[in-house]
Amino acid sequence: MSFDFFPRSFGIIESAYRFEIPAHSLSVPFLLVGQVNEPQILFDRTFVSFHPALIGHHVEETLTLINKENRSFHYQFLERCFINGTTNTDLIIEPAPSGVVPPNTRLPLHLIFRPKQNRAYTYVLQCRIDETIELLNVNVKGEGFANLSSVHCETIEGNRYELTSSQTGTNEIHFDDVLIGNIASRQIQISNDGKYAFDFNWFSDNEQELTPFSMAPMKGTISNSQKQTCLITFEPRTREHRALIQRSLHLNIVNGLKYDLSLIGKTTTPNIEFSFLSFNFGPCFVYRAGMPENICELLIQNKDSKDHTIECLYQSTAQLMFDFKTGLIPSKQTTACRFTFYPREQKIYRETIQFEIDGLTIVNVIIEGEGVDFRVELAEPKHKILNLGALQAGKNVTREVCLVNRSRAHITNCYVVLNSSETSTVRENLTVLPTNTIALKARGGTQTVTVKFSPRSRLAPFVEQIFLKYGDLDVPMFAVRGCCQGYDISLDSDTLPFGAVGKDCSLTRKLILSNRGDIGASFAWNLAQLRDVPFRVSPTNGYIAPGQEATIEFVFQPRAIRHDIRCDRLECRLEGTQPVTVTLSGSCVEVAPARETIVISTAVRSKELSKSILLKNNTNTLWTLTPIISGEYFSGPETVIIELNSTKNYELTYLPLTEGKHTGTLFFPLPDGNGLLYNVIGNAEAPRASGKFTREVPCKTPFVELLPIENWLKKPQRFRVTHEITKQDRPEVTTTIKYLEFIDVAPKSKRDFKLQFYSYKECVQQIKVIFKNEQTQEYVWYDITFKSIVDKRNAPTIANIDLTTHVRQQTSHDIILENPLPNKVTFQGQCSHSDILLPPEQVSIPANSQGSFNFTYMPLKAGKVETRLEMNSVELGLYTYMLTLNALPARSERTLYFKAPLGNSQVLTAKFTSYARTKTDYVCKIDHPDFIVDRTVTAAPSSSPSTMEVSVDVTYEPSQLGDVRATLTISSPSSSDYTFPLVGLGELPKPQGPFSIKAGNNTTITFKNIFAQALTYAFNVDNPLFHVTKSQELIQARKSHRIVVSFDGSDTVNKADVMAKLIISCPKTTGATNSSSSSVQWIYYLKGVTP
Repeated sequence: MSFDFFPRSFGIIESAYRFEIPAHSLSVPFLLVGQVNEPQILFDRTFVSFHPALIGHHVEETLTLINKENRSFHYQFLERCFINGTTNTDLIIEPAPSGVVPPNTRLPLHLIFRPKQNRAYTYVLQCRIDETIELLNVNVKGEGFANLSSVHCETIEGNRYELTSSQTGTNEIHFDDVLIGNIASRQIQISNDGKYAFDFNWFSDNEQELTPFSMAPMKGTISNSQKQTCLITFEPRTREHRALIQRSLHLNIVNGLKYDLSLIGKTTTPNIEFSFLSFNFGPCFVYRAGMPENICELLIQNKDSKDHTIECLYQSTAQLMFDFKTGLIPSKQTTACRFTFYPREQKIYRETIQFEIDGLTIVNVIIEGEGVDFRVELAEPKHKILNLGALQAGKNVTREVCLVNRSRAHITNCYVVLNSSETSTVRENLTVLPTNTIALKARGGTQTVTVKFSPRSRLAPFVEQIFLKYGDLDVPMFAVRGCCQGYDISLDSDTLPFGAVGKDCSLTRKLILSNRGDIGASFAWNLAQLRDVPFRVSPTNGYIAPGQEATIEFVFQPRAIRHDIRCDRLECRLEGTQPVTVTLSGSCVEVAPARETIVISTAVRSKELSKSILLKNNTNTLWTLTPIISGEYFSGPETVIIELNSTKNYELTYLPLTEGKHTGTLFFPLPDGNGLLYNVIGNAEAPRASGKFTREVPCKTPFVELLPIENWLKKPQRFRVTHEITKQDRPEVTTTIKYLEFIDVAPKSKRDFKLQFYSYKECVQQIKVIFKNEQTQEYVWYDITFKSIVDKRNAPTIANIDLTTHVRQQTSHDIILENPLPNKVTFQGQCSHSDILLPPEQVSIPANSQGSFNFTYMPLKAGKVETRLEMNSVELGLYTYMLTLNALPARSERTLYFKAPLGNSQVLTAKFTSYARTKTDYVCKIDHPDFIVDRTVTAAPSSSPSTMEVSVDVTYEPSQLGDVRATLTISSPSSSDYTFPLVGLGELPKPQGPFSIKAGNNTTITFKNIFAQALTYAFNVDNPLFHVTKSQELIQARKSHRIVVSFDGSDTVNKADVMAKLIISCPKTTGATNSSSSSVQWIYYLKGVTP
C-alpha cells in the first residue's frame, strides 16, 4: 500500500484514511500528515545589468540557478516576460530557456544580449519552477548603441556635401583638368555622432592600383562628438597618368557603416597649341645638292598662364631635319620649329615627331612626304642637240623646244639658263626665252623654250648647254650648236716697245699675226706711216689662211739721239675686214759701254728670280728714274726714286717661259743726260718637277690622282702626256697606269688631269709624268711615288657571294679570275672555314685572258655565317671575296618501313654518310619505345666528302596493332642531326609451331611480354593430354617468360600423333591499360608424339 502526496498549498496538511475489510470486519484508520515548504531553488542574483552593446554585436552575462534540494526540478522561463516591445531575439538564454536543474547543483545560464536598436532595454525574466507557486524573477537592463557617423566631402568651391553609405551606392569624387605634375586634393570629414569612440580605416582593392591617388591618414580613432579630416590627393606624375583615371577606395567604420568611393581623375595637358599635328609635304623630289629645300614651320604657342618647358625628342635623320631649341616657352609666347624634308629615295616617308612638355606630356606631330624622281624631259628627244647652223654676221635664227614635266610633283620658280662664262661672246649673241621664272605642272606640264641666235661678229663653232635651273641645281636639258663664220685676225699685242737703242744700232722684235677665223685674207702694212720714223716691218704684205699664224718682224734702227720715237697705230690692212694696228715706240741714246753684265740662272717657269742692282745718287737733287728694259722674260719696277746723296737697290726679275739662254739690256736714263747700261743674260734651265709626292694606295683599289696643269701662255696649249718608270722594287709588272694621251689647257688657266693607278700586289713604284707641248717642246712634269699596301683586315672585297644549301648538301660556285698580264699567272685559294671545300691544285690562267675557279660549300651544321675566301697569286697578289654562308636544316634521310606481328621483331639498317674529319661518336635516339637502337655508333675519320658510310641497326618490336611513326635522330657535336623517319606496322600474331613433345616429356616455349607494363597472362591448352605448369603468370614489362608444356601420351590404339594448341591471352580482368593486350591471342601449335 502506498500514498502519494501532491500538495496544492504551503503549510501542514492532514488527511484521514480508513482501511476496511468488510468480510473480516476489519477496519484500520490512517492519519496522514504532511508539511509543505517552498523548495530551496533560487538565482544567485535578482538583477543583471549588461554593458552597452554595439548594434549587431552581443554581450554576455552569467546567471546561476541554485538547487539546494535533494531532488531535481524542472525550470522554464516564461516568454511573456519580455516587455517594452522587445522580442526574444534581443535576449537569448543558453543552453535553453527550459530544462532540469539537478539536485544540489549550481546551473549556470548564459544571458546573451544582442541589441538591434539604438536605445535602452529593460526585461523582467520570470522562471517557473515545478512544484512551486511563486515565480523566480530577475530584472535585466541593457543598452544598444550604434557608431553614429557622418562623412562629408568638400567640393573644389569649398562647399560640403554628405557621402552615402555603401548600402545606398557609390560616391564619385571628381578631380577635373589636373595638369600632369600638379596636385589636386579634396577633404573628407568623418564625424562621430554617437556616444562612444570608434575606429576607422581606408583601404583599396589593390594598394598599388590607388596611384596616382593617395589618402592620409589611412586609419585612426575618433572620440565621441569629434571629427577627423582626411585628405585625398590626386597627383599625376607619369605619362601613364593621362586622360581619365579611375580608382576605388573604401572607408570602413569599425562596427559601423561602410562607404564606397570612386575616385575619378581627369588629367589635362598644358594649354600648348601646335599650329598643326600633321603635315604632308606631298610629292617632293629626291634631294640632290642645290635643290630648293622643302621647309615647313611648326608654331608652338603657350596659351597657359604659366611657363612651360618643351623638348623635341626626335633625332634628325638624313631625310628629315629640324631646327628647334629646347627651352622655356614663356606664358602667351610662341616659338617655332622648322622642319626640312630631304627625300633620299623614291618612297613614302612618315615620321612621328615627339615633343615632351615639362618632361611628362607627349605631343606627337606626324610629318609625311613622298620622294619622287625629278624628271623633266624634252617632248622631242631629237632636240637633245639643237643645231642652229652656220650663220653670217647680221643674220638670225629661232628654234623652239618643248619641256615636259614627267614627275609626280609640281616644279615652280625655275629658270631656263645658258651655261656659259660671263666673258663668253656666245652669251651676247644667243638669247634663251623665257627669262623669267617658269612653272611646270605635275604629270605632263609643258613649257616652250625659244632659242634665238643673232651673231653680230665671227663666232667659232660652239656647243653650249641649256640648263633648267631649279634652286642651285642645274639640270642639263639640251645643247645648242652653231657658229658664225667670219674674219678673226689679230696681233698678239697692240704695242711694241723697243726701249733704249744706241745710235746706229738696231733691235728686232717680233709679233704674231693670227687668223682664228674661218676665212683667209691678204694683208698689207701701211708703209706710209713709217716714212719719218726709224722702223721697218717684214713682210710688208702677204696672205694668211684660216688657223694660220704669221711672224711679223719689226726693226728699230735710230739714226739720231731722241728720247721718244714712236709710230702710233701702225695699220695692217686686211682684205674684207677691219685693219689691225700696233703702236711702235723706242728711244735713241748714245751708246755707252755696259757697266757690267748681270747673269741670272733659274729653272724655266719656276718661281721668278730677282737680282739686286745698286744705284747711287751723288747729287743734291731727287732722282726719279724710268728704267728701260729690253729682252723677253726680264722685268722690273717702272720707276725708281732715289733720295739725294743716297743709294737704292733695283730688283730685276727674270721669269723665263722657254728653256735656253736669253739676253737683254737694262738702261737707266739719268737726269743729267747720261745713262747706266747693263747687259743682262738669263739662263733658263730644265723645268723643275711641278710636284713630288708619295701616295699609299691599297692593292686592288682603283686610285685617281688629280694633277693640276697650268698654261703659262696667252694662247691655248696642247700637251702630250707620257710617263716613265724611274724606280720600282719588283722586276715584274704588277701595276697599270691609265690616262688620256692629250690635254688641252686654255690660255692663262689651270686644268686637272686624271691619272689612274691600279696595283695588283704590294710594290713601290716611282714614275715621272711628262706633259709636253710638241710645238714649243716645252714641258712640265711630276715625280710621283706609289706605294701599294695590303691591309688584310680592311682589304677591299672583290665581290660578295651568297651561298645557300641544306646541311650535308653540296653547292658549287665559280669565280671568274682575270689575268691582265702578258704572262701566265697562277692562283691558289684559301679559306679558313671548314665547310668550304677548295681544289688542292692551283689554277693557271694564260696571258691576257680569263679563267674560273670552282669551289664547293657543304655545311655540316645549320646556321648563317660569314667568312673570307682569299685567292692568292704570286704575280697579282691577294683577292678577297666575302662569303655569306646560309646552311638550312638538313633534309630527312630515307624513310625505313617496318612490318612485324606482335611478339616478333624486324631489323633494318639505317645508313648515313659521316663527314667528320676525326673519329666521332654519334648518339642515337628514337622517340618511340617500339623501336630499339644502340645508344652510340662510332665512325672513323672521313678522308673525303663521300667515303665514310656508317650503318645503324634499328629493331622494330611492335606493342600495338596498326601504324606507328617515330623518328631516329643521330647526333654529334660536330654536325647537325641525321633524322630517319620510321614507320612500323604492327600485325596480329602469327601461329607458331608445331612444337613436338614426346609422351611423358615436356618442352619449353619462350614468351615475351611486349607491352610497356607488367601484365598477367593466361596459358590454356585445348587438349587435356597436354598440361602447363601454371595456368597464369605475371610477366614484367618487356621481359621473357619460359612456359613448360608436358604431354601425357596418346590413349589411342594406334598411338597416333596428338595435335593441340597452346593459347596465351591477357584477360581484361587483369586491368591492362593497353587495348591491344586484351584482344590479342598468341597461338602455339603442339604435337604430341607417342613412341
